Amino acid sequence: MAYELDDVAVQAIVGHLNADHAEDTLLLCRTLGGVERATAARATGVDVDGLDVRATTPSGEVRVRLPFAARVTERAQVRTEVVALYDRAVTARD
Repeated sequence: MAYELDDVAVQAIVGHLNADHAEDTLLLCRTLGGVERATAARATGVDVDGLDVRATTPSGEVRVRLPFAARVTERAQVRTEVVALYDRAVTARD
């Protein structure tokens, strides 16, 4: 059976991203999510394949899917994949 994140893990990850990394999530949406005009962003979900975000734009909210480079097979790998997304976003911004 394939690994899946449980609801407790999803809530913890999403809560942490929104509480501590809102600006980073916004950068992900702007650079990797193709929503350059985003003014705010919040994580809404995460699974073994990527991160779901809602970005606020002048035209309203937009759903953004940010796929991981690799499918995660344990919870600890989510952090590695999110950091990799951030690193790619910083490179894309610069």
